[in-house]
Amino acid sequence: MQLGLESTTEAHSSTERPTLERCPLYASFQAIAALAWTKLDAELLEAVPKLRLILTMSTGYDHIDLETCRRRGLTVCNVPH
Repeated sequence: MQLGLESTTEAHSSTERPTLERCPLYASFQAIAALAWTKLDAELLEAVPKLRLILTMSTGYDHIDLETCRRRGLTVCNVPH
């Protein structure tokens, strides 16, 4: 089933972990899918101003600064199984 998002959505993938130095590359990103070893701290989250959604490919959230996400109104979802 196609949702019609393919004309408005652009996906990028990288094997490199997000860093403050690389944040300018993510400036237009509205969503990030991250693995458990990807630390998304307050400083990094603040450096991606258009971010609205974080998808963590793990059960836990301990690598994500949830307080910053709450304050910024970011949605955080995980993979429970």
